[in-house]
Amino acid sequence: QAAQEGSVWTPDTSLALEGGKVLVPVIGFGTYNTKPEQATKAVKTALEEGVRGFDCAAAYGNEKEIGQAFKSSGIDRQKLCLTSKVPNKLQTSARESVLRSIQHLNADYLDIALMHSPLTDKKTRLQCWEELLKCQQEGLVRSVGTANYGLLPLNEIIAAGLPPPSLNQLELSPFNQRRAVVDWG
Repeated sequence: QAAQEGSVWTPDTSLALEGGKVLVPVIGFGTYNTKPEQATKAVKTALEEGVRGFDCAAAYGNEKEIGQAFKSSGIDRQKLCLTSKVPNKLQTSARESVLRSIQHLNADYLDIALMHSPLTDKKTRLQCWEELLKCQQEGLVRSVGTANYGLLPLNEIIAAGLPPPSLNQLELSPFNQRRAVVDWG
């Protein structure tokens, strides 16, 4: 069910990306700082509670354990929304990073692949972005985006004549509003 303004959000509520081709649950489970030895149990518990959106990253070092939880859950892959991120050190080989995450997560595709950080040079960022777009065309990922990007690297993508990110995942709070970046979207 799509989220509507003023509605109550539940684990079944989602937001649409890519013209409705990708539904992202508004309530998800972040796996940052989840120790590998705790990841399988934590994700199993989240699945049991109805969570279907999972934010993962190669850099977190726990994707294999998270994948074990997905595999043993018996939940249809189509019911999950899996996000992973290409770490900076692998931005020159983004396709390989995506394939490794798919394998570790026991999936046949990612719903969302993000560039984890803009802390590389412009050439590397744009090369990674182009590789992610190719992964999307190949069906390895359904949607591509960025994480932790400010205005400069976002505008570099546009200036290069490339399609914009479908999302830019940011940490936001009352003390860290990043209004200019939020307004960019």
